[in-house]
Amino acid sequence: MDFAQHISVLRLLITHGLVETLKMVSMALGISLVIGIILGSIRSLRILIIDQLLAGYAVIVRGTPFLVLIFITYYILPIQQAYVAALIALVFCHSAYLMEITKGGIFSVSKGQWEAARSLSMTTVQILRFVILPQVVLVVLPATVGQLIVLIKDTALASVIGVVEITRM
Repeated sequence: MDFAQHISVLRLLITHGLVETLKMVSMALGISLVIGIILGSIRSLRILIIDQLLAGYAVIVRGTPFLVLIFITYYILPIQQAYVAALIALVFCHSAYLMEITKGGIFSVSKGQWEAARSLSMTTVQILRFVILPQVVLVVLPATVGQLIVLIKDTALASVIGVVEITRM
């Protein structure tokens, strides 16, 4: 095999690994965003028991190394497919971070916005959907992009349980 053939094979392997990494990142990011926004919105309502449970979830996940979460997901939970286990671990971990980012963004919106929406007889869900969350998007965008970068880096750890992605290739 000459040098050109080696380069061709290497290019094919890297392309396959890149596609797998992008699939994993896009699925994990999409699911984590939805869960994180929902949980962050719920957490911002300050319902005591639910807020404490979600705060506990965030503290535990943020205090546990991601590699440990992957091992727990793959070896302790009854999940036989490495790709699914890695995806669940990514979603579980990054949803907690995105929940905290969303909660912080919601708390950054001034109290006057809430009061103005309440004066228009909007429900809490309507206030969140139509008034608060559109303003939160601009506030949380930099932190969310930073979390996306961490998510991309965390996919490399999925190769430890046998997921074929760009670093495994």
